[in-house]
Amino acid sequence: MHGGPKFSEPQRLLRKWFEELRRLSPFDPEHCREILLRSGSAPISDLPQVACFDTAFHHDLRAVAQLLPIPRRYEAQGVRRYGFHGLSYSFLIGELARVAG
Repeated sequence: MHGGPKFSEPQRLLRKWFEELRRLSPFDPEHCREILLRSGSAPISDLPQVACFDTAFHHDLRAVAQLLPIPRRYEAQGVRRYGFHGLSYSFLIGELARVAG
């Protein structure tokens, strides 16, 4: 899921987050659809549900990496670069550290 500027860590899926996730859904409609479909109904089970944000890995990019491809006129409006597939990158870096020592 796309976490935007607000979500940089996994979050327990609580009703209070649904409106924010709905606002972010145009950036990642396929991943958000299932969660948003359930936003008006009871959870599927009593088990806690957690949203993991694929953009979280890239959340703390250095400023130059966040802004390099963005025209400055958009930067003033809060536009920044986000990377995707961050969950995969995070896993691969962990595995590389484990294997390489």
